[in-house]
Amino acid sequence: MTVLGVNRKLLIGGLLGLVFLWSYAPTMRDLVSVWTSVADYSHGFLVVPAAILILWLTRDGRPTIDRRFHPEGLILIVVAAALRWISARYFIDAVDGWSLVVWIAGATWFLCGWPVLRWALPAIVFLLFMVPLPFRVETAVSLPLQRIATSGSSWVLQTLGQPALPEGTTIVLGDVHLEIQQACAGLRMFMGVLALAYVIILFSCRNRWERALLLLASIPAAVLANVLRITTTALLYQRFADHSIRQQIHDYAGLFTIFVGAALLAFAAWYLKRLIRKVELVDSRSLFQTA
Repeated sequence: MTVLGVNRKLLIGGLLGLVFLWSYAPTMRDLVSVWTSVADYSHGFLVVPAAILILWLTRDGRPTIDRRFHPEGLILIVVAAALRWISARYFIDAVDGWSLVVWIAGATWFLCGWPVLRWALPAIVFLLFMVPLPFRVETAVSLPLQRIATSGSSWVLQTLGQPALPEGTTIVLGDVHLEIQQACAGLRMFMGVLALAYVIILFSCRNRWERALLLLASIPAAVLANVLRITTTALLYQRFADHSIRQQIHDYAGLFTIFVGAALLAFAAWYLKRLIRKVELVDSRSLFQTA
């Protein structure tokens, strides 16, 4: 690429960057506000660094940046603009966040070419994890998770010999009434484990159906980790009645859940690797050949 071509790329890229910041500053501000105020999406702060880390770890496979501009990428930028219009027209904030990811993909294609976009696409798609789900989807997912968490935790407590009774989304355990609120339903754990499954799949050599199995395994892994968290919290609440101590138990149990979910998913990945082995094909005729 000539010096003139590099300067032109930098100029156009800089202008696109300014347009992006001017256009998406309100969107990014809203995303940060959600990450700060809603516990289920506090992982949003880690998504962009994780996406950059994915690009760094796969840097050896990066293709050469094409010297030409690729107008095909403008199609994705137009699609992003259409998504923003839909978001404003129907008041769906999540679509505005998704359009940000589409815009980045379009700008990458326009400036660097299709081979570079294909290389960067896994990291760009990973950015979708920073966008909160639409309210209706979040509600539709959270309510079943609340019921599963309540009934599952009650069953585990009963198995341990504890007089736990589920009442709606509340576990009655003697004098302890543990309410499973929407923030404790396990949506954050589900999103975190799903993101971890995505990364494991990205860096593992597996065929499509193995990847699908690992994605499916992330669902029970997240649910089980959340049930164990609630069970542990309920048992400790019986021993400590002080409100400040219970608050610390609740907070530390949340950290404990993240490691448990990661361990369960890692076990699922290890089990799949052990369960499914590559078979080397041998020509049967060679077995009957005589010396």
